[in-house]
Amino acid sequence: MAALREKRVITEDEILASAKGKNSVNAALAAEAIGWSTPTLYAALQSGRVPFGLATQNQNTGTWTYAISPLGLIRYLRGDAAAIRLPELAALVEDSVNTVVNAKMKSVTGLIEAVKAVAAS
Repeated sequence: MAALREKRVITEDEILASAKGKNSVNAALAAEAIGWSTPTLYAALQSGRVPFGLATQNQNTGTWTYAISPLGLIRYLRGDAAAIRLPELAALVEDSVNTVVNAKMKSVTGLIEAVKAVAAS
């Protein structure tokens, strides 16, 4: 029976060092730090399921480019990163803006009606 290999712990210093000069962590190192396979990390980045990086696809070639924030990855590993997808964030912002705009429009409409009432009397 083969002996189990002990999992290597990736330090925050290693993560920061790997991003030096390019401000993006190597995907293989990030995957190892999380305990995922590199293809699993790529899939998570492509679908926007992780809060520490993103993936963009070249429309001409179909190839993917990945950017993994070193500080974002560190926060994720510490459990400090909130996981929210960009579409969810966009919907939340849109709903908030609509609520504010609708409240302001209601106030303006009320003010206009009051001015009309005073002018008519």
